[in-house]
Amino acid sequence: MLPLLSVIMPVYNAEKYLRESIDSALNQSYRKIELILVDDGSTDNSSDICDYYARCDARIKVLHTANNGASKARKLGVENSQGEYIAFIDADDTIEEEAYNTCMECIEGIDICHFGHSKLIEGKRYPEVSNTKAGYYDKENLRKKILKNFLCGKESASITCILCDKIFRKSLVIKNLQFCNDELFYGEDAILCYSIFFDAANMRVLDECFYNYREHSSQVSKKVSIDVSEKWMKNIFDYYKAVNNILLIKRQNEYLEENKALLLKNIISLIIKICYKSISLNNATLKMKEVCNDEIVKECLKNKFRDEYFNSSSKMYLFLIKRNMYSIIWLKVKARIKRF
Repeated sequence: MLPLLSVIMPVYNAEKYLRESIDSALNQSYRKIELILVDDGSTDNSSDICDYYARCDARIKVLHTANNGASKARKLGVENSQGEYIAFIDADDTIEEEAYNTCMECIEGIDICHFGHSKLIEGKRYPEVSNTKAGYYDKENLRKKILKNFLCGKESASITCILCDKIFRKSLVIKNLQFCNDELFYGEDAILCYSIFFDAANMRVLDECFYNYREHSSQVSKKVSIDVSEKWMKNIFDYYKAVNNILLIKRQNEYLEENKALLLKNIISLIIKICYKSISLNNATLKMKEVCNDEIVKECLKNKFRDEYFNSSSKMYLFLIKRNMYSIIWLKVKARIKRF
């Protein structure tokens, strides 16, 4: 008998693309699914759209809740699911018709099935081609070939930390719901993904890019104008602490170095954005000092990391940060902006 797949979709003010997203899930060639729509306190027509679809298709369950964020919405959806396996989809994204059927045909005995994603920009798909070899990975190879790179955000890693381009055994998701972090406004899905990976006995990687992640024009612009407020800085440190908590609870101390490397990459990115947004060198220097004088950052900077964790540009910025050469950082960022 084919196993039931529960597809969880958090919904918040997503009326523009919601129908397209729901249709892509319902039109799967794999028919044995339940679609759980978690309306997270929407103030537009999303709630009505969810209820309409539930009246039209018995496979849909709608849960209405106050606005508590995507993390709590996913958690609520999982807790109310009936399937043996869990998939996630965001309310403005889509999934290719053969995605779940392809995965479920090879899911027996598998804890995680990864199938990759494409960026969807103005209706055009741009596949993010994986350089991770397709096939079966036992626990040892999952740790050696995927998990270390996956955790530290290594540039050559292809298995991403997003939830939506994977199918998970439900028992693993349930076990790790305790790590859902409602305080993070960015990266909250990665925290759950990390914790599940540590408990997985195996994984199957497929070549196909089935998931379509919609990148809006506003998101593209935010890449260079992203908020560098205290809220964003707090998120970076809270993210680091959340991953550290997972590693310590699961007794995975060997991965603490990777988490420190990831923190420093995020700090470098934040510093570049500070320089980009700041009008004056003095203003930028004050903000950079505030970030780099944090005790967690100073402790991470003491580490001697393996060369492969950082590209040449990141190594240069680390060199300058360690020596408090903030004016040089400012000049290099401004010079790079002028080139573009």
